[in-house]
Amino acid sequence: MAILVDRPLWWHRGERWCHCVSDVSYDELHDFVEGLGIPRRAFQGDHYDLPERYWAAAIAAGAELVDSRVIVGRLRAADLRLRPSRKPGLARAQPRRIAPMKATPGTLPIGPEWCYELKWDGMRAICTIEQGRARATSARDNDITASFPELQQLAATLPLDVVVDGELVALDRGHPSFQLLQQRIHVTDPVVVARRARDVPVVYVIFDLLRVGEDESTALPLAQRRALLEELIEPGPTWRLTEVHDGDGQTLFDVIVERGLEGIVAKRLDAPYEEGRRSPAWVKVKATMRQEMVVGGWLSGEGSGRSDRIGSLLVGYHDATGLRFAGSVGSGLSEREAARLLERLAPLETEPSPFVDAAPSTRRRRATFVKPRLVVEVAFTAWTEAGHLRHPVFMGERVDIEPEAVGRER
Repeated sequence: MAILVDRPLWWHRGERWCHCVSDVSYDELHDFVEGLGIPRRAFQGDHYDLPERYWAAAIAAGAELVDSRVIVGRLRAADLRLRPSRKPGLARAQPRRIAPMKATPGTLPIGPEWCYELKWDGMRAICTIEQGRARATSARDNDITASFPELQQLAATLPLDVVVDGELVALDRGHPSFQLLQQRIHVTDPVVVARRARDVPVVYVIFDLLRVGEDESTALPLAQRRALLEELIEPGPTWRLTEVHDGDGQTLFDVIVERGLEGIVAKRLDAPYEEGRRSPAWVKVKATMRQEMVVGGWLSGEGSGRSDRIGSLLVGYHDATGLRFAGSVGSGLSEREAARLLERLAPLETEPSPFVDAAPSTRRRRATFVKPRLVVEVAFTAWTEAGHLRHPVFMGERVDIEPEAVGRER
């Protein structure tokens, strides 16, 4: 028989807590913990939550100090990893949803109070891990778990329930590719998902910790949340922690520009996680001309047999007056993607135009207007004096952005 404890990892009621388990017998575990003066109600079904003030006493009483992942391994080997019991008729309480914190576009802030991360060209995802299973939701709270089975590998390694924030990223020769990720985003059929997961693997890049066990960590400063995250999670085959750079953010940004990456995010080390808010404590600085756009309609294709197909999307952004037209985007739009978007847009057709200013409509290419519900990402070379996109290129649909939140980034 061995009593095992890990290091105190998370905060609750003003102090850190850890786990205490037995790899053989619950009875011996109960006797050991009660000998420390901890009540039986601290038992969580297969382990005790142990306050830090009892941790040294547990070690002195003969408990073995181990890594938390070793605890999970021994529990499984001894078939002791049981779900917490509950009274009949009572459902397990569901923790509330934590809406993702968002960055504000801006210029690069410099100073010792800031740290810097790569702006990953992927899809934002909140991952909730409970009892060894993962559930992922987009920034718009859509369940995307079925599309990304790789997340279950992460869930199987963690010794406790957590909620983390991160980005799902597809890599093209080592570079994040949002266009490549499109092959994974809209797929839910298990057979197709398995094939796409093999052909287009995805990595979950984790950059924040929102909950540990039943305790939210959003009120903690970023530096402390990051330290807890590094203690809890080590890199694996389908997940990693994003690299954090202190000091000279300009040097990192210059490297990002040189390598043709999207940009960086500057974050204040002392800032809490401001859920659901676009906060000045996070500043995104883009190295390329790209931004989200709202689809307000489409123009049919040119040529015989293409009049009923999407040739280009009519896109815009919100300002104080409403949805303002920013141009038409046809380059980069494959026939396959155009057909998929047509299915999505057909139920949204409407009259009149959703744009507050003029959008093109000709006899040869009739404009079909839609309710502004879909968001796409567009790359371009510059803004024209008229406020339109110059040389826009379609990059993909964004399912993690609310249309009302899309404005012109400067």
